[in-house]
Amino acid sequence: MAEDNYWGNIARSYLGQGLAMGWGDELEAKFRSIVKEIINEEMARIEDASNNNGVTINEIISIIRNMNSEELTQLHESLKGNK
Repeated sequence: MAEDNYWGNIARSYLGQGLAMGWGDELEAKFRSIVKEIINEEMARIEDASNNNGVTINEIISIIRNMNSEELTQLHESLKGNK
């Protein structure tokens, strides 16, 4: 586990600070904020859907946690189409 952290730090150092010319931390923060925003939007849509269909949010979360990556991708695509 420590080895993974070591190589992650090396990659972050060279890529994030080297190639990105010191903007690595800012790029990482922006990426994290975009991902967090997407997750929050999708969770809000799921909660709205659950309120409209009488399904609890916990039931929906349980279903989503049991999905594989292909099913999650399909769910995401279908939700994008319903905007």
